[in-house]
Amino acid sequence: MFGPVDILIANAGYLPDITPLATGDLDELMKGFDVNVRGNLNVFRAFLANSSAHPTLVHVSTGGVHAPAMGPGMGAYVAGKLAAAKLMEYAAMENPHVRVHTIHPGVVATPMNKKTADAGFSLPFDEGMMIFS
Repeated sequence: MFGPVDILIANAGYLPDITPLATGDLDELMKGFDVNVRGNLNVFRAFLANSSAHPTLVHVSTGGVHAPAMGPGMGAYVAGKLAAAKLMEYAAMENPHVRVHTIHPGVVATPMNKKTADAGFSLPFDEGMMIFS
């Protein structure tokens, strides 16, 4: 046992199939909400139960929550990440001893980002970004 946790990086995320909301598989679209919202809530609750007196939680979001609609097919992902960001805002308000930050790390070359590229979304990477596989 290591003792109470001081800092947590909450990076739970799932990109559902990139399909329009009207025609995409509903179970697949809702899997994104389940991971992006319920997953982050579960992480926050476990963190709260095992944290130090004044912990910090960094919630990783997406720039899509701050921009106009990106194009067909991204609605379920962006809406789920927006819901998770709002959830973290309430988590901070309800637990003033916890410092909560929601960040957008930029466009990172990950397998999830490859899925967007394969669907025709071309997003520039920041100079010097790490590539994860």
